[in-house]
Amino acid sequence: MLVAPREFLASKENAVRLTLTEYPLPSGECASYGAETKGFRLEMLHNGVARTLNNDASVPKSRKCPLGYRIERIVTHFPDEAPPVFAILIQMDSLGFEGPDRRYLAITGRL
Repeated sequence: MLVAPREFLASKENAVRLTLTEYPLPSGECASYGAETKGFRLEMLHNGVARTLNNDASVPKSRKCPLGYRIERIVTHFPDEAPPVFAILIQMDSLGFEGPDRRYLAITGRL
């Protein structure tokens, strides 16, 4: 996903490139339900600097049984006297009672 951190930014020079990669990440409890759980890695490229913002090594219990992820949106804020900041919302589908439940994860930081 390639995004402009400000609406009026016409040049791709300062664009933010986000890459979300899903991968199988088994969870013992979820496997007993037949769920094939996943983890994700989120990478950001901005101004020539690559950063890994998330890289799951295990499924956190707070996520229950995650089945998939996608980038929902990025929100930026440019305060007058502080560095710019961002919040990336990740949509997560997890195993629910009558089908997938949809929740959101927020990953925040400074640009």
